[in-house]
Amino acid sequence: MGIESFVRDVVAARQREEEHRKGRILLVGIASPGLGDLYRIYVIAQHDGFDFNLTHIGSDFTFEHKEEFDTPYMRALFDYGYNFIRQDRPWLKTPPGLETQLGL
Repeated sequence: MGIESFVRDVVAARQREEEHRKGRILLVGIASPGLGDLYRIYVIAQHDGFDFNLTHIGSDFTFEHKEEFDTPYMRALFDYGYNFIRQDRPWLKTPPGLETQLGL
């Protein structure tokens, strides 16, 4: 299935919904969302006229995770995010692999 077909399917499914939600979608703290989920969220946001902003934990975060609730890991992750924002890194405006906005 190509991206164009995927986009048409998602838009068609979205148009069949009875309620058209107005508001803002905020996706926070979802570990490793599938790429398909990101594309679906992006297409819905574009279709509904919302801005899409994405950030992620980069490959430069290399702190080792030793246990399920690892306080040093959580602190390192927080520091990474805090420093990321302080460096004023821009939001990604499209999901990975999609270089231009769809203009739906």
